[in-house]
Amino acid sequence: MMVDLDDIAARLRSAFPDVAFASLAILGSGFDSVAIETDTGLVFRIGTTTDAARSYAMEHRLLPSLAPRVTAPIPLPRWYTTPGEIFEYGALGYVKLVGDVLTPALEGRDLR
Repeated sequence: MMVDLDDIAARLRSAFPDVAFASLAILGSGFDSVAIETDTGLVFRIGTTTDAARSYAMEHRLLPSLAPRVTAPIPLPRWYTTPGEIFEYGALGYVKLVGDVLTPALEGRDLR
């Protein structure tokens, strides 16, 4: 998948004018999303399908109430936009969590 970071930067600034950053990097893609990191430590997941839009709505609604009930750190959505003109399938953003990115290579490792 080809990702135009300049285009995404312009869209992020339009959708979330309170977010400050100078540059973006691609973290990866999957689960109907492209994950982008800002140089200020924020992660934005940009939807690529209608399934992503449904997931983002649910995550935005449920993760804040789940956080106090679990011991593992979970992302707390601070920025959210529904599907529309800026992001066709919506977008969800949060402060990046500290730790290893979960990959197949980490399967079976104790990550505590």
